[in-house]
Amino acid sequence: MNSNIYGTTFYGGKPERGTVYQLKRAGQSWTKTTIYAFTGRKDGGLPLGELAKDEAGNLYGTAILGGDLSYEYGTGCGVVFELTPGPKAWKETVVHAFHLKDGCMPQGELVWDGAGNLYGTTRSGGDTACARGFGCGTVFKLSRSGAGWKLTTVHIFRGNDGAGPVSLLRDAKENFYGATGGGGASVYYGTVFKLSPSGKAWKLTTLYSFTGGNDGSSPLAGVVFDQSGALYGTTYYGGTYGLGVVYKVTPAKPAWKEKVLHTFAGGQDGGNPYSNLLFDPQGNLYGTASAYGGENHGEIFKLTNSGGQWTESIAFSFNESDGSAPEGDIIWDASGNLYGTTSAAGGFCNGDQSGCGNVYEFTP
Repeated sequence: MNSNIYGTTFYGGKPERGTVYQLKRAGQSWTKTTIYAFTGRKDGGLPLGELAKDEAGNLYGTAILGGDLSYEYGTGCGVVFELTPGPKAWKETVVHAFHLKDGCMPQGELVWDGAGNLYGTTRSGGDTACARGFGCGTVFKLSRSGAGWKLTTVHIFRGNDGAGPVSLLRDAKENFYGATGGGGASVYYGTVFKLSPSGKAWKLTTLYSFTGGNDGSSPLAGVVFDQSGALYGTTYYGGTYGLGVVYKVTPAKPAWKEKVLHTFAGGQDGGNPYSNLLFDPQGNLYGTASAYGGENHGEIFKLTNSGGQWTESIAFSFNESDGSAPEGDIIWDASGNLYGTTSAAGGFCNGDQSGCGNVYEFTP
């Protein structure tokens, strides 16, 4: 989209229910424009996750609150929204308002399939017998229907197969892969899963259930492929020091195999990774740790593979002035620069000395 960057803020705007913003480059500087501020009512509130765009330049995203306010204590179960550019302003349209049984608290990036349908996840909702009535989350599909959209529930999680799914990844055969922050064979620690179309239905396969030990616990970000079809991701907790791991899950028979590539130890090493992972053209992995690091405000880390052995190094350590707690997903641009967000930054923001976060560019 003409090298502009679009993103969301969880808070801010009026009345502090989050925004969608545009960053436009002008030489060596950037200009920020708020293109929509949520009210937390029928239009949604507290947007969380990356934005998807269509060929016409419309933006699609999720907000965890709002929509139908008769659900979830009167705050709503969240919405999928569309933002359409106009001559003077952007127009927001609610694509779908969730109703607990079809999901609640949608979050994470929406993913297109080859036919123009959108797929996403809800953190809760679905089977209201799961998670003390709140539901363990869903995977959903949105298809165009006349002038609007129709939602189909692809999978309802029930705890033993996962709970709290996060962002999806699609392969060329229209299978979807992801992780859940909880649930699985060990109840609490999360899974890596695959969803495959099977006629008119979908089949979920649990590729790996975390045990909460050295293998990791509570993945809060999605997964990424390598060229062989193995999946890579991070867990927020678990590992030897309880501060998360970088893991690899490899296809094998009779079951996929998990290998820990790096265990975070805190201190200079970082801890509690929250973002996705990205490969560079040389096959190195980049990600962020939301805590610890050289300046104790989080870091960008790099994992280098040499003969099957992965070595972690700190690519950049955040300090209070240039950002703190990098938690948002990261992306590459065409020139090999890395972009991401921090949830806090130095300086006062609305009276808060911890700051309100920033968008950063990192050149390896």
